[in-house]
Amino acid sequence: MKPNINDIIKQKKLQYYLICYYINPDGYKPDFYNVMFYGDETISVMRKIKHLFFEDKKMLKTVLSLSEPALEDIDSLERGYDANVMFGKTIHLLSKGSIDHSCTAINCINLFDDLLHDAKISISQKTKKVLYPIADQLTFNRRYGHFLKEKKIGRRELIDILQLFFNQILKRAMFVTSEHGKLIYYTKYFDGKYVLNE
Repeated sequence: MKPNINDIIKQKKLQYYLICYYINPDGYKPDFYNVMFYGDETISVMRKIKHLFFEDKKMLKTVLSLSEPALEDIDSLERGYDANVMFGKTIHLLSKGSIDHSCTAINCINLFDDLLHDAKISISQKTKKVLYPIADQLTFNRRYGHFLKEKKIGRRELIDILQLFFNQILKRAMFVTSEHGKLIYYTKYFDGKYVLNE
């Protein structure tokens, strides 16, 4: 019998983190959110092997109830800090910067890696050879400009990889929002196409 996710969360004392996504590098509020559990394991809130993203913090309990299996009341679970994924700023840093002062880039890379893994999206060996060395560098050293030159890692190549990752994640996502009081799951959020009660 497969262990119940709620039991795993409680037994391993996993904390839930609200992940806030900023697409615009100058954005002052998140474009959307999702929830991840971290501890000895990483667990994404998902439905039909699709990540559940949502537009409003107030929808947190609703999103948990939509996950498969449904998660228990969030009030009974331990909360970690809110984590920001600054996608636009990460692209800007990798394009022109040399120091990841606020761990912006490494946080984005690590989170994308978790999301891809949970959605069962494989990463090619070629991509790993480009991405993993810079991820290791940023984990232990905020300076990366000289490292890219030394390892002959192209900035454009790095940016293309992250953009591809983000696109793959969004393709495997459901966006939960509200329209005229009805719950809607967006399968193609940015095209404005949706299906009701999938």
